[in-house]
Amino acid sequence: MRMVFLHSDWIEFEPLEKAVKAAEEVEKEKKRIEEALVVLISVEQGDEAVIEESIAQIEDVAGQVKARRIVLYPWAHLSSNLEKPEKALEVMKKLEEILKERGYEVYRAPFGWYKRFSISVKGHPLSELSREVKKAFDAKDKAEEGEEEEGSHYKIVDHFIVLPDGKIDKVKEEYKKKYIGVSAVLKDELGGEFSDEPPAHVELMKRLGIAGREPVADAGCLRWLPNGAFMFELVRRRAYSEIVEKHDYVYPIVSPTIIDKADEGVRWLVDHFPERHYKVIPGGKVPKEKELFLKTAGDYGVFSMHRDTTYSYKDLPVCLAELEVDYRYEQRGELRGMHRIREFHMQNMHTICKDIEQGWKVFEDMWKSIANVFEDMGFGADIFVVYSERDIWEKKKDDILRWAKEYNKPIIVFIVEAKGVYMAAWIDLIIVDSKGRPIEAGTAQLDTRSSEPWKMFYVDENGQKRKAIIVHAGFGMERAFAAMLEKFAREGRAYYEDWLAPIQARVIPVSREYLDYAEDVARKLNSLGVRADLDDSDETLGKKVRRAHTEWIRYLVVVGAQEKEKGVISVTDRADGSKKEMNVEELAEKIRKNCEGKPFVRRIGPLYVSRKPVFGM
Repeated sequence: MRMVFLHSDWIEFEPLEKAVKAAEEVEKEKKRIEEALVVLISVEQGDEAVIEESIAQIEDVAGQVKARRIVLYPWAHLSSNLEKPEKALEVMKKLEEILKERGYEVYRAPFGWYKRFSISVKGHPLSELSREVKKAFDAKDKAEEGEEEEGSHYKIVDHFIVLPDGKIDKVKEEYKKKYIGVSAVLKDELGGEFSDEPPAHVELMKRLGIAGREPVADAGCLRWLPNGAFMFELVRRRAYSEIVEKHDYVYPIVSPTIIDKADEGVRWLVDHFPERHYKVIPGGKVPKEKELFLKTAGDYGVFSMHRDTTYSYKDLPVCLAELEVDYRYEQRGELRGMHRIREFHMQNMHTICKDIEQGWKVFEDMWKSIANVFEDMGFGADIFVVYSERDIWEKKKDDILRWAKEYNKPIIVFIVEAKGVYMAAWIDLIIVDSKGRPIEAGTAQLDTRSSEPWKMFYVDENGQKRKAIIVHAGFGMERAFAAMLEKFAREGRAYYEDWLAPIQARVIPVSREYLDYAEDVARKLNSLGVRADLDDSDETLGKKVRRAHTEWIRYLVVVGAQEKEKGVISVTDRADGSKKEMNVEELAEKIRKNCEGKPFVRRIGPLYVSRKPVFGM
């Protein structure tokens, strides 16, 4: 989309006659708009994919000239690659609609007409500007069109499947039917249509009080509700234990969110991240050349720390790990629950290594640590996907075959020519959602190219500077929860792993007559390290049980006359449907055993269900 911005005292226009058959029906009347930002627009082929980016450019200029009144003026003379009139009109209408939603006063000149117009343009330095927004080609576009240019692009030159028994074969129909994820991965990478229906976790995350859309933030920014924030903290601690505490070469750090593009390394890295940036406009007078943005990934600050540290070959590997917030301006139509969002939390690890051999060992350490966290959350990858340059594949083939056997999962291997990306090899841990779409829940990447532009070196045995190998690894917290919910929904499972459950056991008296005994049981469970609460409502036993089911509580502890008389509890375990009479200590011991080696946080909120608010969704 090509645009010319004219900050105007006024503009007048009058439609005279139709220029194209698809011209919209309008009255032939003259209009005059005072004090407006006039945007002359040529809608080019494929521009329906860049509406959000175009809106961002319009808002950027409007903010600079402090204009809240905008005139959208179709102007075909800026391009020779115009979109078909029908589609171009739809794009113009969409621009108008979104800008109005965001509080601007918007006027749109008639589309498809010859018009007479006059304009008075202000004379300040920002009164005449131009911008161009192009569709960002993804990897598949580049492969199909045979293009090779800088950026996060690669070309697939071959693909095959490694089966759980270690056999390497071409992807056959029988494998697509036998193994979950094979069809989804191929469709996603090689081209195919997916359902537009929302996946199961979009409803579940709200109903279970995990997360929801935050109305006072930008679209694609979530609020973590109490249950979700509680589990978030537990997963954070589990990841810290698995990654930082488990490996003696890992160090925790915290790095800034606001990044300055003036740094040479940052500029190089930005070219390898096609994700859209959130620009930061500071207050006060700032030099025009100052370009600040919210970080799209953790590399910037971590690479800066690695660059400023002097490493000997004896020190390596050294990993810097952090839980960070990243920002990517995904298009509105791409946003999906906790899977595709604009603000997200990443558990990121970046390791500096001396050579490919050491890097490959760290690469395996890191993705397996991520897999361990996911397994503890109650789900494992449906399938693994390895992308590799051919020489890496040939050297490390045996390891990849070993992984398929070890995890009893197929691995799709794509051989790539990756001249435009920094990775020579990478692996994705894939979960398939309820609508058959792949979620890349975790990843590790072997980076052979970032060291030089970022000046990340180490000193070898002879005192010479050497380029390092960098291993990137990480997972998004939001995607991990989306993957967990999708996997559970697919399997018909409706309870959390014991260590992760906000409420592990709910005590339910059959009537208010046994409320005192139920309270004694609930308090004792909590004193023994179990997160238990008490349903003290006046509802029937059946309704209480159903409420516990909808809240995904695994252990239902029912007490009545018989239990009180014998000093026991009746426990239903929803994991296997078993119902057993036991004492409080036995249940506490069972739950503690299931949580062994996992982080523990005591129950949050009141003991009584009747005192718990229903938080905004």
